[in-house]
Parts: sequence; structure tokens; C-alpha cells
Amino acid sequence: MRPVDGLKSCAGLVGRGQMIPDDERGGYSACGPDAGDTKPSVNPKDKIGSRKLDLGLVPDSAIVGLALAFTEGAVKYGRYNWRVAGVSARIYHAAARRHLAKWWNGQDVDAATGVHHIDSAMACLAIIRDAMLYGKLTDDRPPAPHENAAAELVDAAEKQQALIVALFAEHTPKQYSIADTRAEAKG
Repeated sequence: MRPVDGLKSCAGLVGRGQMIPDDERGGYSACGPDAGDTKPSVNPKDKIGSRKLDLGLVPDSAIVGLALAFTEGAVKYGRYNWRVAGVSARIYHAAARRHLAKWWNGQDVDAATGVHHIDSAMACLAIIRDAMLYGKLTDDRPPAPHENAAAELVDAAEKQQALIVALFAEHTPKQYSIADTRAEAKG
């Protein structure tokens, strides 16, 4: 297998059959048991095209889900309204978190619209990003006197978590998930 960013192989970095950047060809190399089975292309457009942003990497399921969520927004508020009226980071961040909380706690789709909460959360984040790009985002995030404080807090907590897990390594309790509550509801 080809080296990736100075590593000896791509084993463990990506799943079987997935693609990794290949700087020598300017495209991607397969990683897994089928790696190396493809022949180099003779089409000159392939070399140029393989260096372009590959929008095909975005799953169609995400595109379809986003389209449904954006359809809901278009009929409620108007297509691309945020590019004209602008949006508040705080409002869309809160909306994304509400959708994720509903999904995380077992409600997959909105009861009224049938739009999946994950798709609605992605739409909220896409609107924030688009509004940033077009200068239509009101950045009303909380004050951040030290911009790396939250990242440093997470990094420290991850180290503490590793210590806690190691401390109780001999414990093997059942780890419950939503599958347990769904099984109870059926039984």
C-alpha cells in the first residue's frame, strides 16, 4: 500500500476499499485488498480532473436530506432568505442543537413535517456556513477572551476520561443504548 502523510501504510486510517489522497498522481489511491488493481487512465482530462474538488464524495443521502430540510425552510421563510436578511449564529446554533437533541433522545423525524432531525441540523449548519461566506452572519457567539480555551478544555477532559476508563478497566457493565428501550417497547 502507498504511504500516507509519512505513515508506512493506510491500514487503520480508512475502511476497506476507501480512497486516500495520492500526491504523486494528484488523485486518490484505493486502500484495502483491491488496492493496485486499477490501471492508470490514458485520458488527459483524468489527470486534471482528479486534482479538482471531488463533490462526488458527498453522499447523495445527505444531499437529499438537505433538500428536504431546505424545502421546509423555503416554504416557511423563502428560498435563500438568509442571504438577504442575514442570520444570527446563536439562533441557528440553538436550532441545530435542538434537532440533534431530539434525534439523540429517540425522535428520528419531526412529527409535523417528517423531515429527519439530522437533515434539519445539517441545514442549520449549512446556513451558518453560507451566511459566513456571503457576509450575512451576525456572529453573536459568546465572548471568547481566550479563543482556544474550549478546545483546551476538551483536550484536558479527554485525557481525564482516559484515566477514568483505565481506573475501572476491570469493570464490564452493560452499556445501554436506544436499542434497549426499543426492544422493551416491542416486548
